[in-house]
Amino acid sequence: MDTFITVAVGILIIVLGWLLTFRQMIGLLHSYHYKRVEEKDKPALCKWSGIGVMLTGAGILTLPFISHVFGILLVAIGLALSLGSIIKYNHGLF
Repeated sequence: MDTFITVAVGILIIVLGWLLTFRQMIGLLHSYHYKRVEEKDKPALCKWSGIGVMLTGAGILTLPFISHVFGILLVAIGLALSLGSIIKYNHGLF
């Protein structure tokens, strides 16, 4: 049961990252994460935040199957990429 929940959450997060990256659905981010982003930078914010979210989802997805260290490393890299892109393009988290 735990494996099913972990896999389902991982897949859901990967899908959200895909929507953010390839469909440019910036509304998936909270509005204060993109309200100060210039219009020309919004596609880059979507791309890098989405890639980070997909890496986070992949890390969660691998937790029941591969080494926990690998999954946690993917989650950490994904979170760093997502937060870093928000800080870069929004000039801060808030």
